[in-house]
Amino acid sequence: MFLKIALAAEVKKTTGQTQRQVLSNPQLLNSYAYTANNPVKYTDPDGEFLFLIPAIPYIFTGAVALLGAYSAWQTGQTAGYALEGDYVNSEVSAAKNQLALTAIAALGEGALAAMPLTVTNSSKLKQSAQNTNQQTIIPGQKITSLEQVPEKIKSQVPNAWGTGRQADNKNGWVWTDPKNTNNEIRYMTGKPGSQFETQQNPYMVIHQEVNGQRRYLDVNGNIGIRESAETHFDPEQFNINNYQF
Repeated sequence: MFLKIALAAEVKKTTGQTQRQVLSNPQLLNSYAYTANNPVKYTDPDGEFLFLIPAIPYIFTGAVALLGAYSAWQTGQTAGYALEGDYVNSEVSAAKNQLALTAIAALGEGALAAMPLTVTNSSKLKQSAQNTNQQTIIPGQKITSLEQVPEKIKSQVPNAWGTGRQADNKNGWVWTDPKNTNNEIRYMTGKPGSQFETQQNPYMVIHQEVNGQRRYLDVNGNIGIRESAETHFDPEQFNINNYQF
């Protein structure tokens, strides 16, 4: 199918392009085509893509855009050669155009197949990153706000105990029972180089008044030795249901 073009002089006057230039790039006839439908690059407004996986749809889209532009150019070439009576080159351009269209169809099918996978993986990667950011604490890190405490810990503290406070050595966060100050929940980031191995990484310490005295409790709510591994346990093991506050 050929475009009906006015006299060459009129084409030049109207578009600023020669007749051959217009035919070789039909997008020049569309005043509304942004950058001839071939943006210089694709952007990521959210800035949340973590790895190459979420970019796969954009790679497909970019490839299709480039092939589409190539196809349009070959369409123009075909028409241009035909108008000049060069039917050999016209057939060659038509064949190249057909190859481009075939490749576009194949890429389109690939994009449809890959889209669900990439969306799912992207969501999982983002969630994994968020969880890691919430839980990762550097041993000895200073805690200056409740937001730095892992959600698993602060979500279990009784509401009546309030938001807690910074530990005296600033390497942790402490909640105190308003009805009995001998009852405490301590989340500590650890003390690298401590003589006690269980205190070198993040740990929990639970204090509770038993028979009028402040005691250290282990992960199961039993009375333990002050500086033992049982009473300085992994925060991941903390379960508020094991204590009788």
